[in-house]
Amino acid sequence: MWKWVVDPVEVNGTSFSGVRCHETGWIVLRGVNIGSSTESALHNGSSSSVASTLLQSYSKMTMELQDDIADQELQIGALTDFVLNLHDTVTELYGNMITDTLVEEDWNLNGWTPSGIS
Repeated sequence: MWKWVVDPVEVNGTSFSGVRCHETGWIVLRGVNIGSSTESALHNGSSSSVASTLLQSYSKMTMELQDDIADQELQIGALTDFVLNLHDTVTELYGNMITDTLVEEDWNLNGWTPSGIS
């Protein structure tokens, strides 16, 4: 879980004053078993499942604005665009990092090594 507060000064050439951003977020990784059953497994009473990992994440940002902000709409628009782009980039980056870490951990637990790595 994380929580932060920031007073932006400048983003993409837009200067800010009277704006404060609050963000709260979390990431949870949970082990799950995914059941896979075939018609033959249903007939003979056997079933198999595959261990997997479920990732859940949450992020919320709110802006606190002073009443006397000059160019309020310009500041809010610039900050909103920046935050949306940043969120997409960070989500993809963290998703890739977590995926790589989980795959590597699976290889370590099961004694597998990728081709070409000793």
